[in-house]
Amino acid sequence: MQQNLPKYYDIIDKHEIEKCIDTNMLNEEYPIQIVSTGLKDILVPIDNRESLRKIKPNFEEMKKISKEKDVIGMHMFTLNNDEELTAICRNFAPLYGINEESATGTSNCALACYLFKNGIKKNKYVFEQGYELDNPSQIIVFLEENNNLISNVLVGGKGYIVEEIEINNL
Repeated sequence: MQQNLPKYYDIIDKHEIEKCIDTNMLNEEYPIQIVSTGLKDILVPIDNRESLRKIKPNFEEMKKISKEKDVIGMHMFTLNNDEELTAICRNFAPLYGINEESATGTSNCALACYLFKNGIKKNKYVFEQGYELDNPSQIIVFLEENNNLISNVLVGGKGYIVEEIEINNL
């Protein structure tokens, strides 16, 4: 599915999110930034997979900052050293009734564009999400570029059948 071209918004100081999560877990090599390819998210780099797993979000504080910054929520990620997998992610959007989501295409598209802008330039980005919900997903983002500028953003992924039901019209 094609997404909008990226828009980059404010870089956020870590002190602005310290009531949402433990900011000692941040990967400070990368900025905390609002990015959108359709819906705005705060992208939050986390230092490693164990820290990402241990995040205990304060949903009330996330609601406040989401409303204040006019974003859907917070998309946290840790980079992976494996060429096949770019990052592992967690997505929180409590302002919209989603404490945590197992697969978010627009957030991962924004993340791919953010990574491209921050020097991790690829044509294909692979993200995994949903482990803490026992519902893992794989989201694949393809970026096309022209003269070092993103010219197209495409997203797809792998899904799993969780339940099958039959609906009859009366």
